[in-house]
Amino acid sequence: MKTSVELCIDSFGKTRAGGKMDRIFGTVIRKTREKKHLSQSDAARFSGLSQSEWSRLEDGASWPRKQTIAVLCKALGVTTREFFLSLAAHIQCLEPAVWNEWSC
Repeated sequence: MKTSVELCIDSFGKTRAGGKMDRIFGTVIRKTREKKHLSQSDAARFSGLSQSEWSRLEDGASWPRKQTIAVLCKALGVTTREFFLSLAAHIQCLEPAVWNEWSC
């Protein structure tokens, strides 16, 4: 059985987020889309979202509502469970320094 770090490397190709905590959701959307070999415009078209809406989600400029998450998953050909498992794996791979911005 693979460790969480091995799963992270399999899923994301590296073990760091490469960005701030608020961009994690967008990073997972982008990585999932790229794994499916979809362009951003194709994914937006399949989802019914505009190209600019999709881009804002991938850039981390906005967080999707529950209904939008369902639309994203359908367009990407993954279940919501698969998507959130990818999100969880990505979060587990964050370097400790990323968590500092969320320290209380």
